[in-house]
Amino acid sequence: MSQFSLTSLLLACILGIFPLSSHSKPQPLQQDPNAFERYDFEDEESTAFFGDFFMDEPGDPVKFDEYYSMARMAFLFGYYDTALQYWQPMANLGYAKAQASIGWMYHAGKGFKQNYTRAFEWYMKAAKQNHAIAQNNVGVLYEKGWGVEQDQTKAVKWYRESAEWGYSYGQFNYGSHLQNGRGVKRDTKKAEYWLNLASLQGVDQANALLGRSDPSQLSRHLIDQSASPSAKLKKKIWIMMKNPRYFTLQVTQGKSVSDLKKYIKQSTKPGPFAYFTSEKNGKIKYHLVYGIFSTFTEAEQTLKTLPPSMTKNMPYIRKFGNIQKDIKKKM
Repeated sequence: MSQFSLTSLLLACILGIFPLSSHSKPQPLQQDPNAFERYDFEDEESTAFFGDFFMDEPGDPVKFDEYYSMARMAFLFGYYDTALQYWQPMANLGYAKAQASIGWMYHAGKGFKQNYTRAFEWYMKAAKQNHAIAQNNVGVLYEKGWGVEQDQTKAVKWYRESAEWGYSYGQFNYGSHLQNGRGVKRDTKKAEYWLNLASLQGVDQANALLGRSDPSQLSRHLIDQSASPSAKLKKKIWIMMKNPRYFTLQVTQGKSVSDLKKYIKQSTKPGPFAYFTSEKNGKIKYHLVYGIFSTFTEAEQTLKTLPPSMTKNMPYIRKFGNIQKDIKKKM
């Protein structure tokens, strides 16, 4: 089916011009436009959060596949059978986002009868491909014993994977377990690090575990310290919210933001640029980074193609995670 015809079908169904076939399988259980459900379980000792399922992968520079996105729209309007018609073939071919979405359908009971065992199976397929949200959800199912034998150690393993791939609720769940010593040796310092990252991405529950009354305290601190009138120069918070396993290019340093702006103006590159600061012997240095790359190879290829105006200061490849640690030391 062409993109045009699929789009037309979805619009027609949404506007009520004609219904989807009542004979297609599986049948929609209900039409519910709100797929952004947050799960806040009452068991305080093992509370886990799934977060907003239909969000972009944290720090992922690549947009969703076009057909996946249209199927997602159908799902959000409650046309689960239409979404499944497009997700299932992609999932069978190993497309992680489609696999995770089918897992969500089984998990939430939307399009299928709720089945945690099947949800776990599909989540695991995506989790093994580093789908951060699926990794977190595998952890939740292990923690709760839903669809799989309860295992706190395995839950922590998958929470850590999700956290390191940058998912806010993976960071929250991993930090929570580190703080309480569930399934892992208690480590309050590491717990604080991961809970702070979760807080930075808007997980207000992390602030309660950190003993903070102001949910925006950390985020506001970073924004105030890094605000810039230049639209091309990203705030420090942009660096903190990137996938710690992704890479960037540290291209230059200067004595002021003005020095960095001059560099950007001469670079002929559209960005994104961001900066952070360091201090030595009472002197502050401003460090400029360029780009976001999911692999070292991708960063290396970009480094080789930089214009001469960007190579005079010997740029090099860095992991976002290492820069984030440097920033955290100052907070």
